[in-house]
Amino acid sequence: MHSGDTQARPNWRAIVTFYVLACALSWPFFWWRDVHTGSWKAFPLPEEIKDLTWGPAVAALLVFWIMPATRRWAVSFFGPSWRRSAVFFVAPILFAFIGYRIHSGAFSYNLLYYLMIGGVSTLGEELGWRGFLQGSLRPLGRVRGYLLLALMWEAWHFTSHLKGTLTEVVSRMSIYIPLVVAVTFLLGFVVERTDSLLLAVTLHEWIDIAVDSGGTYLMWAALACIPLWLWLIWTWPDRASVQMPTSTSEAREIKQIVVSRE
Repeated sequence: MHSGDTQARPNWRAIVTFYVLACALSWPFFWWRDVHTGSWKAFPLPEEIKDLTWGPAVAALLVFWIMPATRRWAVSFFGPSWRRSAVFFVAPILFAFIGYRIHSGAFSYNLLYYLMIGGVSTLGEELGWRGFLQGSLRPLGRVRGYLLLALMWEAWHFTSHLKGTLTEVVSRMSIYIPLVVAVTFLLGFVVERTDSLLLAVTLHEWIDIAVDSGGTYLMWAALACIPLWLWLIWTWPDRASVQMPTSTSEAREIKQIVVSRE
């Protein structure tokens, strides 16, 4: 993330363009899936492919292309440490793989496939929400920016959260809105701290898994990773330390420039 970005106020034209595109590319599929469920299930594509949610990602990429100046808001994919980002992403998958072996007595390569597909689907959201929108709302300040992001994110899910009777909808929203706000603040902090979109993808995917899987081995795989995740985030290198000169000659050149300026 480009912490040097000092724009005075949000570019609302870019933000509105992104959000309209994200909803236009997602809502027809959500409506089909959540309202005409029978037709959705009968459509001859694997469920994991139909459930890919790439509307926000495509919207963000289109805005980056149409308005090149907005690229300065983009979050890098790995941040300053691709190794740490990779460990952060792979660790829960490895734990789940082992957990399934203990749970069922056999290895499941289908599990590996579905977890990887889940990561691809979550990337389709995070490229939009954290990769574009979080940076674009930074002039509002963290609290206001995160709250607005959370409300926009929740509204994007509207078809799946507004099903059922009024009582069911109110009950569901009383759970999901605080949850989305809490997750937004968590992911926002992690992205600001690490500049790694892959960390947001990982946490988003495993929060979804933990909510959906109840007390299964998948939830325990995520819980087992929490100490490792906390350590990685706590000890995360800043970009300046990673970009230090790698040779004595480079260091000497920089020192000479500094001395000459003084």
